[in-house]
Amino acid sequence: MEIHAPNDNKVDFLYVGVVGDPGSGKTQLCGTIPHAFFIDADDGASNINRPSVTFPYNARGYEEIKQLVQAMVRLQPDENNMLTVPGTSYKFRTLVIDTLNLVQQRLAISIPPERNTMRWYGKLLKTLVDDIITPTKQINANVVLIMHSAKEETESLKLESRGEVKERELDGTLSLPSMKISLAGSISKLLPGLFDATAYIALTQTGKRLIITQPRQIGTRYISGDVAKDRYYLFGGRDIEWTFVNGKPNTDVFAKIFEKTRGGTRDASKQAVVDEQTAIVLEAAKEAGFYNKGQIAGDNTMEEIYNGDVITFENYEELVPELLKRIADYLPEAVVTHRIAEVKKAWITKAKEVGLIKQDARTAEDFAPLKVALGDLYANISAADWTQNIIDGEALIASAAQEK
Repeated sequence: MEIHAPNDNKVDFLYVGVVGDPGSGKTQLCGTIPHAFFIDADDGASNINRPSVTFPYNARGYEEIKQLVQAMVRLQPDENNMLTVPGTSYKFRTLVIDTLNLVQQRLAISIPPERNTMRWYGKLLKTLVDDIITPTKQINANVVLIMHSAKEETESLKLESRGEVKERELDGTLSLPSMKISLAGSISKLLPGLFDATAYIALTQTGKRLIITQPRQIGTRYISGDVAKDRYYLFGGRDIEWTFVNGKPNTDVFAKIFEKTRGGTRDASKQAVVDEQTAIVLEAAKEAGFYNKGQIAGDNTMEEIYNGDVITFENYEELVPELLKRIADYLPEAVVTHRIAEVKKAWITKAKEVGLIKQDARTAEDFAPLKVALGDLYANISAADWTQNIIDGEALIASAAQEK
């Protein structure tokens, strides 16, 4: 499978979340990122033997992690867009915190307990955001936050545990629970919105290892729906199956993605423009029916629309109109069928309301006055202009009813 990483339209930096169970391979996959510097609070990066890992820093106390992260905010890139770890000669382009859960646990120990639990959680959230989350968004480097997942049993799992799901219906992912980020307080809901991409590292019941960046629906349940995200379609819009070969991941997807970032110095005003323009495209996609429950649905639709392109400050004036045109031109068959049905339903409702056809109209003869009133419009419904079709048709119906 071709990985749609940024090509000529490079992004400056990436802010990525990697979520999964302990032992799922999160740290090993991130160990393939070139020029990565690990703040290792989980003893995971210390076991990586990779030339790409600059230096795994074993951080034990919350204060030293906080001071290191905040010192990095002041770093300026060299001529190769690399930063130097404070107090060392080590160079890096991507900061990896492994894991944010352990960082939060160290913070929790340092905050005195209170009778008012909600107020204590509020302090925990604000301190973590102020000390760690906000500074990592300001560093002139890519940032990866590794996090443990929290399993949530769903109705599908309960059915499966009772033997009420047939074996042929199990595809290796049905056994995965709906995934959430295992962090205390509302931070677990806040973080996904900050990431450019969130990769859910799954180990299925059948032994498959998957990198999931798009929600997957089985029945009424979304697997990784609260976690999976890929703003720039870096991972190609599909699950990536991988495994360990000689103790190392056999995929270089993370390496490819982070190699393509440009680096430099952050410009908040430019990033705000890019975020705004990206939101316009995603809202258009949602309106066009490519989204379901706020998440990308379908296999290839958005992948084909982006086609490897990435919105940047330098290209958004030309690229965003082009993406909007692609969305208008590429409507899934199911969306077209649905919209045509909605248009006809609206026309029939209006025709009954104004008395053009009978309330109990059923036969072709009953609907004949409606077809006559609509004329050519009836046979030329446009899924792209469906709302305008409804308006134009209702005007024709009202006029025909007056003349009746």
